[in-house]
Amino acid sequence: MSNNTVTLVGRLTNDPNKTMSQSGMSIAKFGIAQNRGEGDARRAEYYDITAFRGLADNVFSSLRKGDQVVVSGRLEFSRWADSTTGEIRQKVGVIANSVGADLTWATADITKIAAPNSADESQATAVEVIESDDEESF
Repeated sequence: MSNNTVTLVGRLTNDPNKTMSQSGMSIAKFGIAQNRGEGDARRAEYYDITAFRGLADNVFSSLRKGDQVVVSGRLEFSRWADSTTGEIRQKVGVIANSVGADLTWATADITKIAAPNSADESQATAVEVIESDDEESF
C-alpha cells in the first residue's frame, strides 16, 4: 500500500481528455486548480490528474471545465531529460483512485452503472454536476 495518498479539491482547468491504451484500457487526463492564500498573497496551484478504466470513462462523460471536484489518489513522480536543453525536468502528478463532484457549490444526480467485471475497477457510479455556484473560485 502506498504512503503517498493525497486528497485535492479544485476546479477542472480543461475538459477531460480520454485516450485508450494499446490493451484497450481507458485513460482520462485532466487538470485541476486550487486557490491558496488570501488577498495579495492569493495564488493558484495546478495539478495534473490521470484516471484509468471505469473511473476514466465516468470522468470523461460526467465532468467539464470549471466543475469543482474532490480527487483522491496517489502521487506519481516523473523525471525526464528535456529534449532541447538536456536539463533534467521533474513533475508530480496524481493517479486518481476516486473523483467526485464537490457538493459545496453544486448539486449532483447520481446514476449507478453496471458493476465492473474485474476487481481492478472498483468505481461503480457516474456523477453529473447539474448546478454550480461560482462563489469565489475559478
